[in-house]
Amino acid sequence: MSTLRTIAILGVAFVISTAAYSAHFVRQQIEYLHHKLSASTENQSFATQWPLVEVALPKLEDQLPSSLQEATPVSLNSLDSEKR
Repeated sequence: MSTLRTIAILGVAFVISTAAYSAHFVRQQIEYLHHKLSASTENQSFATQWPLVEVALPKLEDQLPSSLQEATPVSLNSLDSEKR
């Protein structure tokens, strides 16, 4: 009878230790997934990442070659000299 009792006690201890280890493993997995899926504070602070001062775009005249900038503008007065 004592052998059967010893085997039963060892069986219960094995089941309890297996359940405790499984619960510990599941808890670690839940914490890992919660950490991985939760939004971090870096992703929530968009205001500090964007520039606070707007930079003006360069003017088109500044990008043209100097020979085109010096050309005289076309006037509408020359339309009278054309034949109709």
